[in-house]
Amino acid sequence: MNKRIFWEVESYSMKNFPAEAARFSALAASHFLADFFSSILPGILPAAMIYFHLDLKLGVVLLSAIGIGANLFQIPASAVDRTKSSPRFLILGIVLASSILLLPFLPQSTKLWQIAALLFLAGSGVALVHPLGLRGVHALEFSPKVSVPLFMTCGFFGAAVAPWASSLLVTHFGMKGLFFCFAAAAATILVILASKVRLLCSAGGAVKKTGFERAPWSFGAIFFFALALNCGTAILTGLLPTMLHAFGYALAFGGFCNMLFGIGSSSGSILLGVASRRICPQKLILPGLAIGIVLGIVYLAFAPNFKWAAVLVLPLGFLLSAPYPVLVALSASAPGKISASLRSGLIVGGTWGVAGIALLPAGQIAARFGLVAALYCALGCYAVVLAIALLTLRREK
Repeated sequence: MNKRIFWEVESYSMKNFPAEAARFSALAASHFLADFFSSILPGILPAAMIYFHLDLKLGVVLLSAIGIGANLFQIPASAVDRTKSSPRFLILGIVLASSILLLPFLPQSTKLWQIAALLFLAGSGVALVHPLGLRGVHALEFSPKVSVPLFMTCGFFGAAVAPWASSLLVTHFGMKGLFFCFAAAAATILVILASKVRLLCSAGGAVKKTGFERAPWSFGAIFFFALALNCGTAILTGLLPTMLHAFGYALAFGGFCNMLFGIGSSSGSILLGVASRRICPQKLILPGLAIGIVLGIVYLAFAPNFKWAAVLVLPLGFLLSAPYPVLVALSASAPGKISASLRSGLIVGGTWGVAGIALLPAGQIAARFGLVAALYCALGCYAVVLAIALLTLRREK
């Protein structure tokens, strides 16, 4: 009898595997594409500033517009259509996110607020895809221990590839080269419809085990660390391609360096998450930040004159940006009275949204003191995390 039951369960799983795999692929593609669209602008910012006749201070406003829309809007977006399983708002998110591809079709005389409004609209589409896509993943039969990290990783790689791919398109075809990306958006929507993706219906957020028995910091401290960490990452990845272009490097080279940082960050987050199951996360995060800050100073010293300094960018992403997903996991079990659903909204959408705002003063610093000075501010954000984390660490008795 037991063998028969086991055979039936196994047969059912194998029978449904292709359909479930197709749905997961569609959801993973939507996350890849959303983060791809949200990360296009840093790679082409120099070209966009020339096209719209903007200086650096105004160019950074555009980076902030899409960053704020893509992140702060995630908090209300998480409550959209929670009792419905239809992917209609997921598809709407992809459509809105792809509106960033309309940039080259705007007249060169377009006013700044109109460009920023378009980018905020694109960002709001990106914000819709994140919580709705995650609900789709949770509706699958696959174990969340496998499916959720894979889903997140697809987004990381989308953000990593975007600056390089967009800069290549603009280099070879001009700003209108972005138009080719509409095909990817259309294909993703068709795959979502064809695979019959459904979303998990939920009225509230249940607390799940994170794999960490005890968080070494309170939720408030972890929130601050994630906030400062993301501010540093937003400034670094937002302005790095522009800095390299100002030093005479090709536009595509700046996008390539941003891609290296993203690959380091995404691969590092996976390895750090696995290692943190056996080693206290603070023993990995804090030394990594210290090494990364020193490496960042070395990179900024050599990057203006030596192209080979690009080899340092991947380990920079690995050491400085990779701790963020672990902080997200730690936040769920950290001491504090904030509900699980609000914690998720604050630690993800809230921190990245404020990081988008942080680009505005960074742009002012870059305009007054140079782009290198602004990137030193990014390293300063990581240094603040390291210093306060050491001071507030809850040491095991």
